[in-house]
Amino acid sequence: MISPRAFKIRLAVRNVLVHKGGTFAVFLSLGLVMMFAIALLNIRPFFVQIFHLDAEERYLDTDLVMTFDENATARLINRRTMQNDYSDTIESALSFFNLHVFTETEADVFYVELMSALPHEMELLIDTDLKYLSPGDIVVTFSLAERYQLALGDQMTIQMLDRTYTYQIKDIVADQGLFSGHKLFVDKTALIADFFGIPIGDNLGNTVYIDVNEAMNASDVLVLLEADPEYSSYKLFLAEDKEAIANQTRLSSAVFSGLGLMIFLTMIVVLHSLFPTMTKRIERELGLVRIFGGNPRIMRDVFLIQLLIGLLLSLPIGIGGSLLIFNLTARAYQVDGWIRLGWLETIGAVLFVTGFVLIEVLVCFRKLKKQSEVAMTSDDRYEKQSSSVWVFLVLLILTILIYIVKPFGWKVDALIMIVLSVMTAFIGISVLLKIVTNGLRQRKRASLFRLFTLKHLHDNKLIHHSLRVLFIAFAAILIALSV
Repeated sequence: MISPRAFKIRLAVRNVLVHKGGTFAVFLSLGLVMMFAIALLNIRPFFVQIFHLDAEERYLDTDLVMTFDENATARLINRRTMQNDYSDTIESALSFFNLHVFTETEADVFYVELMSALPHEMELLIDTDLKYLSPGDIVVTFSLAERYQLALGDQMTIQMLDRTYTYQIKDIVADQGLFSGHKLFVDKTALIADFFGIPIGDNLGNTVYIDVNEAMNASDVLVLLEADPEYSSYKLFLAEDKEAIANQTRLSSAVFSGLGLMIFLTMIVVLHSLFPTMTKRIERELGLVRIFGGNPRIMRDVFLIQLLIGLLLSLPIGIGGSLLIFNLTARAYQVDGWIRLGWLETIGAVLFVTGFVLIEVLVCFRKLKKQSEVAMTSDDRYEKQSSSVWVFLVLLILTILIYIVKPFGWKVDALIMIVLSVMTAFIGISVLLKIVTNGLRQRKRASLFRLFTLKHLHDNKLIHHSLRVLFIAFAAILIALSV
């Protein structure tokens, strides 16, 4: 004889498998709610990691940067005193002479940052071995070479301080650390000699990248250098400034939290609207139980088990989707490190969604108690979705015409385009589903779509509504990634 607990579990699994279309819609919405709840609570930890990894990947072993600003009394920094007087606190001080210059090739003219130093210092800065560089050789980043189709041996002309320098590309290096994007590198010896008339200028530059001894705190060394009269007039900052990261995190998380909250509230409203539809399927069974004198709590427990299955299935969707959103956003910020979720924030999001689901269940079953057995067992139909190909085509044509003609000001045109695009997309989803299902009905071979039944995909308003929600969610993700 089967136990009551096993019976409830089997009945719950049976309900999940029988009503595939509705189950898919509810579980999809539940998964999206879980995903946005986890993402919303992890926004602040996400930005902390983003800015930390950005500084870490950009500066590598560099702890401090010394350069000059518009208030500096000098434009050249001599690192000799730094090496002699701070040898016990500073591991290395790499002297660079960096400029923004116009560069010309046979096909293009573009603006880049030229980094110059002794070659071994560049190798230390970006932790990369370079080829041997002669005075007329230059190194370019891979991204710059790819952008302008540069190759080894190509000639480049650079204009600096009314002088023209011609270099040959000796090496193309993968973007790494500070040598990323539109950057070039040359040996600084000739530049220092030409610009300042100093034949040996190894210790001179306009930027010094400082690696602090592991036993020392970078902030303490910063204070020491700022108090030194020789370096007090220069601009000094931490490569990884926790205060700056906190300010950036506060600003960025405020913007994204507002966007995320709007999406999350939208998903909550959608999920709330789906509960009456989901409980409608269990009304018939609950009515039969009450007619035959059974305990109505059995169906409540069955429904809770169904939702527990949904929550368990939505958990990997929520965690995986949040990780996907955060790591895609990190790549948009040009951060390669892996972004992790905070355990406390994730657990809090799961508990919130679970609590919301439990409250919805209690409210729904309280309403069911007030219904008669006859009303519960009388109606088992679903609401059909209506759509028109002609309305879709009219909206599509209007959208294209507004885009081409631009009859109003750009603000009005943009607003009209957004409204028409959303309406076209919404109706287009229903039209596309009907076209696809009509086509699949002509085929006798089974397909993945038959798992959800062609009938429900064709005209079930719940399915169409859920796919529209999915469209809104991913559109919001794309907007967030472009902010």
